[in-house]
Amino acid sequence: MSDSNCKNNIDPAKNSVPLKRLLFCFFIQGFFSIVIQSILFREFIVVYFGNELVVGLLMGSWLLTIALGSWLYPRIFKHGASGGGPSEGGRDKITWVRILLVILAALPFIQVFLIRIARSLLNVPLGLMAPFSSGILYAFIVIAPVGILLGMLFPLGAGILEKTGSKGAAWLYSAESFGFMAGGVIFSFVLAGRIPPFPVIAVILGLMWLSAALLRKPGLIYNAGFGLLFIAVLLFSPSLENKTELMRWKGLAGDLPLVNSLDTRYQYLALTGAEGQWSLYSNGQYDFSFPDPYRNETTTSLVMTQHPDPREILIVGDAPPDLAGEFLKWPVSGVDWVFLDNGLLKVMAPAIGREEKEILESRLLKIRHYDGRAWVSRCNNKYDLIWMNVPSPSTALLNRYYTVEFYMDAGRALKKDGVIAMFLPSPEDYMAGEMGELTRSLYNTVRKVFPYTAVSPGEGTYVFASCSKGVISENPVTLMKRYKEKRISRANFSPVMFPQLYLPERIAYFDRMAEKPSAINTDSRPVSYFLELVLWLRLTGESSAGLLSAVHKTSRFFIMAALVLFFGALFFLWSMRERRRDHSGAVSPFLLPAAASAAMAGMGLELMLIFSYQNIFGYLYQMIGLLFACFMLGMSAGSLSVSRLSAGKGKLVLRLVLIIIAVLSALMPAVLRLAAGGGSGIIFFIIVFACGLLVGTVLPLTIREGLPGGILPDRQAGRVNMADHLGGAAGAYIFGVFLVPLLGLEGSCIILAFLVLIPLAGLAAHGVGKSKMS
Repeated sequence: MSDSNCKNNIDPAKNSVPLKRLLFCFFIQGFFSIVIQSILFREFIVVYFGNELVVGLLMGSWLLTIALGSWLYPRIFKHGASGGGPSEGGRDKITWVRILLVILAALPFIQVFLIRIARSLLNVPLGLMAPFSSGILYAFIVIAPVGILLGMLFPLGAGILEKTGSKGAAWLYSAESFGFMAGGVIFSFVLAGRIPPFPVIAVILGLMWLSAALLRKPGLIYNAGFGLLFIAVLLFSPSLENKTELMRWKGLAGDLPLVNSLDTRYQYLALTGAEGQWSLYSNGQYDFSFPDPYRNETTTSLVMTQHPDPREILIVGDAPPDLAGEFLKWPVSGVDWVFLDNGLLKVMAPAIGREEKEILESRLLKIRHYDGRAWVSRCNNKYDLIWMNVPSPSTALLNRYYTVEFYMDAGRALKKDGVIAMFLPSPEDYMAGEMGELTRSLYNTVRKVFPYTAVSPGEGTYVFASCSKGVISENPVTLMKRYKEKRISRANFSPVMFPQLYLPERIAYFDRMAEKPSAINTDSRPVSYFLELVLWLRLTGESSAGLLSAVHKTSRFFIMAALVLFFGALFFLWSMRERRRDHSGAVSPFLLPAAASAAMAGMGLELMLIFSYQNIFGYLYQMIGLLFACFMLGMSAGSLSVSRLSAGKGKLVLRLVLIIIAVLSALMPAVLRLAAGGGSGIIFFIIVFACGLLVGTVLPLTIREGLPGGILPDRQAGRVNMADHLGGAAGAYIFGVFLVPLLGLEGSCIILAFLVLIPLAGLAAHGVGKSKMS
């Protein structure tokens, strides 16, 4: 059948389906994938207290289960015929696609429910992080049904388009990628933080049912039945949302009452409390309680006395209004309070009384809903004092506030004698093990930028830093004098407390421990984030904590060499298996390893680009969503360009694309430095699009080159789809979680380049080959 005929009907049999309808079906499937993936990831983040490590692991699990589905496809559909022909189960492929779409649409209801009761099922103690190993296994089981079915859909579609050869797979891949792009934009700009998960899933159910119905004209009973079911699900979804949220809250906080909650674009916020004492939870983790006059008065007294006359104050991070109010009680000219999520004050509304309203309405207080790091790096203001009210670097987002680059920006935002202050949650009498190494890393990173530092060790450590000599002090007498000069009167703090807060023996111990060697935390190598991960594993009793700690102390060159050798051996063994499958020798045995390495590089580069963009330009939620959508747009464009490629050029183009991916990987750190120096985010979008374009060409090219081996298009599509998602899963697991903190951007990118070059060398060694392109 010619391509022109295929554009009208895929198969002239009575079970034919127009090509446009099938492409629309895969567009909706791509839309479904990214929206449901985003919902599940946001739900799991609450289980793990907002730790972004979970995102990389869940992304790896998502891609791994899709690969598993592609691997299962030929084992389930062993004798499937093409197009609308019968298959082993007595059903044609179009019918199977419709069945899988309907099942897929229903599964997210069960998945979200299982995630929300995860902490209860896993018996996680209140306030503690979920165990790493059991939690990830649970996540894999929850995600697997959707991933496996998605992995089967692509080869099924390629089987329906069998008579178009490899072009059909390219069309499907492009339609799916466009769906990903559209879903990413709509979820980021329209759905996230505005519509709860269950109503969104109900709408997705309707879209999936519509796409399944369009594949083959359904009868009246089918339409009426699914129509009534859709309406019932849509009407019932708000009630299901409320009931399951209460079940999730019970696993997070036990019997504490849920006073108010809000699922914003950035996080899940929950308020609990009664009788004038309140607590706020962020992504399931306890954040702060208020009012807390003792802590607030102590904090402001310690911070404000570190400057002789602080007038212009900047507070960065989430906080209760009464903390800002304590700063306003000092003789200040103005206080800027910068925090990103405008839902923070909304969720606290039931707990905000008259006094808090007066604080929020003060003419001296200016609230800025802005990314804290972006504000520090871009603001035109000059401050006497910056108070960093941010948690420890347990996530990549928080780690941005503890790097050399951030402190350099903070130094520029301070006046000549300005002071930056922060709180490190380190024990007063223990700086050994991972906790000690983390504290040293954080403290010595500050000292890398600011020549003068002072500390107040206690239940945690207050750290103060300045570029000017004689401003900050550890002398209680000096600090008492400054406090008294301001004529400040506090019910819960007295200047006589300064000697207890600056005990010489504690300070001497801290300084002595801080002199031990420690890694410096930077944007390109977020080592403190990695140490937080090791500490988390240690606290949850995971045996892998010791292994990661040992790896952290190992030479970076050794780690890089070991990884390259490991993957080189893995690709070689894979190629040997492929050689045994194809006795003709017409197809290079390194074809599938090459597809996997390209997908690994694509995922690794995408994560690094988003990570770098966030470091430089701030956590702008819509921009991050657009970056992901831009990558998918590039993949669509790459897939479409390959579908128009003339016969005989596939091998040359595939090798050229792999060379470009390897070179781009090696040069990415330099490219990112140029992009950062340019001060414009546009170049990031160009790079992301280019990466997507390159990766998007590999899958259809690999299917095209592998067809002469005698494999049917649906089988080849399934095998390549499996290799593609295995590589993506490895990229998410390895680079998204461990390698960037361990090796930095430079080391990670060098490994990516080598991992692409290894199978590329195998492809080149295979030569021109004996096959002819179909």
